[in-house]
Amino acid sequence: IIISTTTTEKGVDNTAVWIIELTCPTEQRFRASNDLKREKYEPVAAVFRKQPNINVVELVPIEVGARGRPARSLRNLKPLLQRNYSNAIEEAGRAAIIASMHIFYGSEDLQWRHHT
Repeated sequence: IIISTTTTEKGVDNTAVWIIELTCPTEQRFRASNDLKREKYEPVAAVFRKQPNINVVELVPIEVGARGRPARSLRNLKPLLQRNYSNAIEEAGRAAIIASMHIFYGSEDLQWRHHT
């Protein structure tokens, strides 16, 4: 997900770009997953950093464990989410649990299908 915000202060535009990458590893792999995502998306961040009209580029890999436990990396979204931060963490955990259930239930099938 790439989010761009522009604010104007004293007639000067300030543009910030947030590159957010969510992964759902096992809880034991939070740090390794974060490192891999940073390495993977750093070239994308570098392209934005070279743009003269962009002041800030934030590369934010976040992890929510396969059992719904949010990693500390979600704290990096607090400045962006502000008042919606608590709800976002709860929703991220819920979404990870639901996605993990779908993967688990589909793991015995040879072909992916949506379970209801």
